[in-house]
Amino acid sequence: MARSVHLPGLMRRIVLSSFVCLAVSNCTPSEQSKSDSTRADILDSCGPTSRVMMILDRSSSMQTGTINGETKWSIATDAIDAVSAEFQNNIEMGLMTFPASGACSAGETLLEPALGRRQDFADELRAPPPTAGNWTPMSQTLEAARQEPSLVQSSEPGERNVILITDGWQWCSPYDPS
Repeated sequence: MARSVHLPGLMRRIVLSSFVCLAVSNCTPSEQSKSDSTRADILDSCGPTSRVMMILDRSSSMQTGTINGETKWSIATDAIDAVSAEFQNNIEMGLMTFPASGACSAGETLLEPALGRRQDFADELRAPPPTAGNWTPMSQTLEAARQEPSLVQSSEPGERNVILITDGWQWCSPYDPS
């Protein structure tokens, strides 16, 4: 008998698990294993704050595609809200979306990484992508993230990470694999 998997819930758990791993990556093993501590206590005692740039696909398929009747956009933004609620005081989070201005333009930074960004994320992600005309310039956006000043020019200690949230692959019309 086949087992049913609720994908929206699974996506939320995967994104949340990624952030738990990032959050404790700067902790020593003894801090991570304190059985009488809450996750917040452990995170508060960890080393330098991690810095994360979330890159969210704003292509049209995120609005037109659904999983169990819920748009991929809604699933992704709900997962981001859950993560930002949980870790906004422990991980500096920023946001890029792609494409920036439609079609196949590279993504743009909407929010530089900082603590306490939950409401900022909600404000930036309130409007869904259009149902047509936005493609998936993933490669160009990852290159832009690699050069993002808020990630590469910071003198603050701590890890720098990028999390890509997408439903597709590199695609522009005409196709440009770069």
